[in-house]
Amino acid sequence: VYSQNIVGYANVITPNIYQLLANPLTNSAGNSLTNILAGVPKGTQVLLWNGASYNSYTKNAITGAWPAGAGTNNLDPGVGFFLKVPILYTNTFVGEVVGSAAGGTNSLPLAGGVYQLVGSPVPLGGTVNSNGPAALNLGATLSKGSQILAWNGSSYNSATKNAITGVWNTNLPVNIGQGIFVKPGLATNWVQTLQ
Repeated sequence: VYSQNIVGYANVITPNIYQLLANPLTNSAGNSLTNILAGVPKGTQVLLWNGASYNSYTKNAITGAWPAGAGTNNLDPGVGFFLKVPILYTNTFVGEVVGSAAGGTNSLPLAGGVYQLVGSPVPLGGTVNSNGPAALNLGATLSKGSQILAWNGSSYNSATKNAITGVWNTNLPVNIGQGIFVKPGLATNWVQTLQ
C-alpha cells in the first residue's frame, strides 16, 4: 500500500508488573483504548491519569471484553498510561507517524507546574539531553525547574532541570513507547522535528 506518510510499528515488551507506556503512532482505525490495546491478554489492567488520580479499566478475565466506557478513552500519540498484563507480553503499536512528511514537526502541549502523563508522540527515544532533529528534544523544550519521572517497575527515577543553570541533574533515558510524568516549570509545547 502506498502512503505519503511514515507507517510502521513499535514493539514494547511488558512483563506482568505495571509499566508506563505511551502510544507513539496514530492508528488508521482510531486510537481508542479498546482499539490500541485490542490484543492484550484477558485480565489486563489499564490506568489512565486524570490529573489527580487514575481511572481504571480491566479486560474481563473470562470474556476478554473491556468494560463499558473503556472505548471512550483515546490513547492518542503522546498520551501515557499504566499497563499491567497477567503474563509477559509484547504490545505492538501500529500506525502512522504524526507529522511524518519530510521535515514535519509534531507538537504536544504541556501545562506548566502540573504533572502530566505523556510520552513521545512519535517513535523516538533518547535521553532528556538529546535535542535537535530526529531527537527526543525534551531538554530544549522544558524550562528551568522542570521535572521528569520515569517508572522503573517499582518506583520512579527522576530528572530535574536546575532552576538557575538549566542543567539536568541526570541524563535520564526515555525509550520508544515509554510513558513518563512531566512537570514543566512553564507551559510549553513539546516539539519534535522529523527528518
